[in-house]
Amino acid sequence: MACQTGPGPWARPPEAPGRFPIVTQAPPQPPYAQCMLLLAAALLLAVDDGVANPRFTSANGEWCVVVRQHADIPDFERITDDEYFRRLEAAGEFNEPLPGDSPKPPVPQSGALYRIWPSGYRELLSEFTFRANEGSDRVLVADDGHVVTHNAVRCEREAELLTIRAADGSIVRTVRVRDVVTAHDQAWLCAGSETDVRLALEETLRITMLVTPGRWNDPDARQHTVEVDLGTGAVPAPKEDQCPPALRVTAEADDGLPRYRSDADVVPIGSQALLDRALVRVEPEYPIVARKARISGRVGVQVRIGRDGRVEEATIVKPLPFGLDQAVRDAILKWEFTPDESRVSGVLAFRFELLRSPVLETFAVN
Repeated sequence: MACQTGPGPWARPPEAPGRFPIVTQAPPQPPYAQCMLLLAAALLLAVDDGVANPRFTSANGEWCVVVRQHADIPDFERITDDEYFRRLEAAGEFNEPLPGDSPKPPVPQSGALYRIWPSGYRELLSEFTFRANEGSDRVLVADDGHVVTHNAVRCEREAELLTIRAADGSIVRTVRVRDVVTAHDQAWLCAGSETDVRLALEETLRITMLVTPGRWNDPDARQHTVEVDLGTGAVPAPKEDQCPPALRVTAEADDGLPRYRSDADVVPIGSQALLDRALVRVEPEYPIVARKARISGRVGVQVRIGRDGRVEEATIVKPLPFGLDQAVRDAILKWEFTPDESRVSGVLAFRFELLRSPVLETFAVN
């Protein structure tokens, strides 16, 4: 049926003089707009992308990884949305759990590597199960059949960045974030945007990081690239910081902090005098949970120092939440001071500053 743009069944009839207007039918919009809405609805009903397992293909088109998110759907098939939801309903996925039911254990995600021959034949080469910390939604496939799965850059000390697999499905190496960058740079990158780290597969795996504030195309932008050997997983150890500081923890003198009474043989000294006596200083860790919660400020601590210069006791006198108190206590107990004939006590402050606020995901460039 063609769209009608001229007067139609909703047109207003001529009004008689001296009478109120008469309307036979008043639609919410003119005929042309209504026709466009009907046409759009018909197109939406006609389009059914369906459901299929995600596939990732190498640049030369010879290798393909299928991530089996839907175990009941064959690797290269697609089913309609209606069929997909019918299967879920038949499997009881929409049933409400009964009281006392234990939650279903997570099903490990699996994948398969195929070689695509010029004839179109798909040869299954290997099948594998993704590890718990492996990013199965971020997959790169090399022209020689190596498979790279990668994660967002996270702030944890042992956070994994990527896993390299050979064509037979065996793991070549799992690369941590700190295998690629320093702890300083990890703190910067894990607080950036999702495009601050880009992965590209050429003859090697290239990891390129934006190591300056701003955007990639800024005139003063600077990038740092690290190459990873796919055959061995070898990556050069980071030697120096590339990024600006993302956080700062500073020890400060502050005699305004509250003090607790010490033993009679303990001599109280000023905060600056105590700081000047420090021979070994250990910087407190900035807890990840505090960084994600954007907690900053100062923690005050009172310390009692023995005659040998070692810290005997540390008491928090000005607290902050999310693990900052414990971080200060753990660090100050490792400090060493100038030995003295007397035991002394004093107070110090540790200032926690966030110079860049957290969350980053890696961005793959094929």
